[in-house]
Amino acid sequence: ATLETFGKDLRDDNSFEYSQLQPFYEAIKGLKNDPTPQDVERSIGKAPIFAKYQKQKELFHSKRKNALLNDIKTLMGLCSRPTDETLRSIIQEDKSARWLVLFGERLGAYLTLSGVSTSQIRKAYGVVKNLDMTLSTLPADAEMDMYSYRQLLLLKPRLAYAAKKEGGGMNQLSEILGKAIYESVKSVGDFSRFSQYFEAILAYHKAYGGK
Repeated sequence: ATLETFGKDLRDDNSFEYSQLQPFYEAIKGLKNDPTPQDVERSIGKAPIFAKYQKQKELFHSKRKNALLNDIKTLMGLCSRPTDETLRSIIQEDKSARWLVLFGERLGAYLTLSGVSTSQIRKAYGVVKNLDMTLSTLPADAEMDMYSYRQLLLLKPRLAYAAKKEGGGMNQLSEILGKAIYESVKSVGDFSRFSQYFEAILAYHKAYGGK
């Protein structure tokens, strides 16, 4: 068993919410720097997700607290990155609303763990909300007008610049949203779902303590 395998298992689990892992994360933060396996075992018992993935408990034994916290951040980074097919479905299909919410929560949580500030996200989100208001009166199956689509495309280099400047979780946000913009947003309805996905990311970032 590896952390990467566990992360991929969680990524493909459409019932996994970060709230299931958060009790373990919070318990680990309260441990001394060099917790015993028994300390970690007690902390693991606080997280419902480990009841489903019993074999993964060994990944978190006999480590220092900082290593455990880094593992949780790595785990959230892995499971908050949707596959290309899942991302396309989130943006183009209303039936994928659950995936939209779940991956919004996971990525929002990862951004919080990575130290990304709300102001960094809001700079890009403001552009999306302005476009959302402009396009709100058009039917979902209509094509975006060229001006609005141009503004959306220009968001991609803005995100790339923020990622280069800030690093960390902004790299993942830039990569995922940039891919969605380039490959999945084709209609007004697609843009609306893209906006909802971004809104979910920002909301969960705040819910999990993002500053």
